[in-house]
Amino acid sequence: MKLSTSILGFAALFSPFFTLAQSSVEVTYAANDKREYTFQAKNTNVCDYTVKVEFTDLQGGSCGCSLPFIETISPGPSTLFTLKPNQNNQGISFRFGYSYLKGRVLNKAPKPFLYLLPFSSAGPHKAFLSKNIMEMIANKKVSNFYGIAFQMQKGDTVFAARRGVVSQVKDAFDTHSDGIWFSSQTNSVEVFHGDGSFASYNRLKKGKMLVKEGQEVEAGEPLGIVTDDTFEGSVVVQFSVYYLSRTRAFNPTEYPYDFVVPSFYSPTNASGLVMQSGGTYTSEWPEAIVTQEMSKKELKRWKSKQK
Repeated sequence: MKLSTSILGFAALFSPFFTLAQSSVEVTYAANDKREYTFQAKNTNVCDYTVKVEFTDLQGGSCGCSLPFIETISPGPSTLFTLKPNQNNQGISFRFGYSYLKGRVLNKAPKPFLYLLPFSSAGPHKAFLSKNIMEMIANKKVSNFYGIAFQMQKGDTVFAARRGVVSQVKDAFDTHSDGIWFSSQTNSVEVFHGDGSFASYNRLKKGKMLVKEGQEVEAGEPLGIVTDDTFEGSVVVQFSVYYLSRTRAFNPTEYPYDFVVPSFYSPTNASGLVMQSGGTYTSEWPEAIVTQEMSKKELKRWKSKQK
């Protein structure tokens, strides 16, 4: 039966929104003998987060920075800013709060990149564009939603379309019964890329993940096995690319992530293809595409492993 674009909804690609409460970013401050207060953040996650520090009251001091303070922090400890007295020997009084979002906040979309198709070269696969369901389940407007569903076979392996760090693995949900048109209870792998974007690989099988959080993966490396359940008789893996947008971040009326329309390498078009709904595509992973983000040292090490 033909796969319908009208019923496909993404769950795992919205993982930055749904997992925020489970994340661990802490903002603290310390005073010195000059009556200055240095604010620090600790990011215990495996990818960048962006923190917002906002003062509800600030008297007698300033930080020399824009307020509210919004900055991306890498994993580990970071120094944010220092409040200094406006006058010598004057105290500072303040009240503040903070919030954070998963990702590196970007002013604009990352530069175009050539992705690998996330399936093997064993045979052609159909691609279908997916509809947005975020407005229905979280009342969040996603005006530029873009997602792709690739038709697979049961037991197929899903591969990384690009190198990065595994920023999230969801491996908690059993296979659903056929006929369910949407569920947020799906397993997925999310990869954080070097340019600040994320890729989500959704609808993977429980207990069949081949990576763990914090692991570095190269383009073409296996991530997991596609789930057995189907949409209208078709097994699919759902794929999307997105990034934390400065214009959307911390806006309570906006979904904070913008989506990217990825271009994929194809044997028929080495410069890249944008998927067309209903189109059939064959995967190929030339060395130049797999290694395009590697340094010379990394490339040498990678080639030695291929022997």
